[in-house]
Amino acid sequence: MDAIVRFGVVLPAANTTVETEFSAALRGRATVHFQRFTSLAPTPEHAGTSAAGALEAARVLRGARVSALAVAYATGSYFGPREYDDELPRRIADACGAPATTAGLAMVDALRALGATRVAVVSPYSALVNEHCGAYLAAHGLEPIVVAGAVPPGPAGEVPVDDVRRMVRELPKARAEAVLISCTGLRTLSLIGELEAEIGMPVVSSNQATLWRLLQLGKLPAALPSLGRLLDDALETSR
Repeated sequence: MDAIVRFGVVLPAANTTVETEFSAALRGRATVHFQRFTSLAPTPEHAGTSAAGALEAARVLRGARVSALAVAYATGSYFGPREYDDELPRRIADACGAPATTAGLAMVDALRALGATRVAVVSPYSALVNEHCGAYLAAHGLEPIVVAGAVPPGPAGEVPVDDVRRMVRELPKARAEAVLISCTGLRTLSLIGELEAEIGMPVVSSNQATLWRLLQLGKLPAALPSLGRLLDDALETSR
C-alpha cells in the first residue's frame, strides 16, 4: 500500500478559497489539512506578529505528520520578506519536521521556472499592498510591468470568477512575459488554462504556485495540466 501524502496549509481566518481549490485539485493524490490564524498584517510594521501567528498555526498541524507545509498569505511575504520568506519556512520546518514554503516564495519560484521575468500583476489589493507587491517582485529580480486590479467591497473569496477573468483581460500586458494573479483568496484555478489559451502567455496565481511548490516539496509529480503550463511541464524550482 502506498504511503499517504499529507500537506499542511496555514491561512488567514477569512480565506475560504484555498481549502476548496486545493482539495479539489489534489483529490486522489494527497490529502490537505488546514489551520487558520487571525494575526494578519494590515501594515508592514505588523509582519512579525503575523508571522508568529502563522507559526503557531503550523505547530497545530505537527500532529498530522504532514509531508510539507505552506503559508497561504501573499501579503505577509510582501510586507515582511525577512519574517515570512527568510525565517518562517525554517522555523516551521524545525517545529513540524517537514519542509515549508510561503505563497510569495512559491510565486517567485514559479515565474522563474517558467522563464518569465517581465510580469503583469492582477491584484485585489490596496495601493499600499500593491506598492509592496511590486517592490517584492523587483527585489527577486523580476520586472513588474503593472500591478493593478479592483479592490473588492468584501472578502476576496466572494469576488466572482467572471470579475477575475475580466481583470486579467483588461490588464495592460504589453512587454509582459507572464500574468501573475496575486491573492490566495481569489478563485483562480478554474480559469488558468482558459486564460493562457486566450492571451498566449503563462498565467500564474498565488494558489496555483503554492500548490505546485507543495507537490515538489512532497515529491509528487506536478502534473495537473488543466491548471496551466506551470503544472503541465516538469519545471524545476531554484530552491
